[in-house]
Order: sequence, then C-alpha cells, then structure tokens
Amino acid sequence: PQSQNVLDKVERKLRPQWAMIRKLWGLHHPKKTTSKNGVTKKATPRKKSKSPEVLSIDPPNDWQSIYQLVEELRQDRSAPVDSDGSEALPETVHGEKVRRFQVLIALMLSSQTKDAVVGETMRALQKHGLTVDNIAKTPPEELNKLIGKVGFHNNKTKYIKGTVEMLIEEYSGDIPVSPQDMMKLPGVGPKMAFIIENVAWNKTTGIGVDT
Repeated sequence: PQSQNVLDKVERKLRPQWAMIRKLWGLHHPKKTTSKNGVTKKATPRKKSKSPEVLSIDPPNDWQSIYQLVEELRQDRSAPVDSDGSEALPETVHGEKVRRFQVLIALMLSSQTKDAVVGETMRALQKHGLTVDNIAKTPPEELNKLIGKVGFHNNKTKYIKGTVEMLIEEYSGDIPVSPQDMMKLPGVGPKMAFIIENVAWNKTTGIGVDT
C-alpha cells in the first residue's frame, strides 16, 4: 500500500513531462496511414520544420521532489534487478578484469529477457567458467545450451563468441573503456554501452535509456 501511494505520487508528478515527451515523439515520428489500394504512406505533418539533431527538454521545476519519491520507492531494494542485475551478478573473486567481462555478458544477455532469467543464466555460466579465455574455448553449441533460456539466444551466442574474439585480439582480454569502442562489439548498442561504462568502469558519459 505504501509503495502504491508513492507510485501514485510519482505518476501525478510526471504526467506533464510524459505529455511533452509524447508530443515531441509525435513530431519526429509521424504516424503511417494506409490508402485504399493498400499502400502504406506516412502521414503529412501539419507544419514542416527541420528536426534538430538533439532534442532537449528542460527538467521540471520540482524534479528534486520527484527524485525523492523515486528514492523512497526504491529504499527496500526488492526489485529483481537488485539481485539479478549487472551490478549484483558479476563475481569479484577473480579480479577486476573478469568482473568487467561478466558485467558485459550480463548486459548482453539482458535484452528482451527478464532479470530473473538473466540471473539464472549468469549463474550457470559462472559455474561453467565465465572468463574470456574459457568462453573463447567453449564450442558455440555448448554456449547456446548454457544461455538457452534468454531471449534471442541463438543471436547472443554469435555475439558473445564474436565479442570474446575481439576482446582477446584488441583489448588483451579486457573490455573497452569508452562506450564508442563498446558499441563496436557485436550486439552492443548505446544503452548497454553507457550502463557497462558506469558499472564496469565507474564512469558516466551518458545514460542508458529504454525506448
């Protein structure tokens, strides 16, 4: 009940900002319409204007109170991500290089997959031996079986095998430092890269956001 009250407060506070975001999204992503002959066409916007390269939204005046509500909601640390997220899952007993690699793998497994499934899969990989060298030696069929419960596991098997090869050849078995270099790894996009940078290297040059 208390958490629900906090959620209600957050929703009321954020409602104007979400309305602005939806409006901006609509301006830059016009809806598609289907004509009588079945051909799909983009709807013509009412006003033609050049789209800026970067959209900027000023924070609301009461952003601090919103942030405090979110902090209150997260005090119990009981969400699945708190036990099965990229910060919680990596092993620390094998050194920083292995920990950073496991952060990368946890994020690569996480797309289109629930945190609990990522946690289960990561623990299976750790039992198998989740290091760059060991995953490089693991046959693709065995790796695919180990990660078989995550979404798009066939593609992720290819991405992980391609990634460990690049890490060995170009980064001495470590992971890249910059998000730009991380995004050169198979299957790693901006969202993953910025989160990996923060968790693995304790640096923040961007924020990973779901769209």
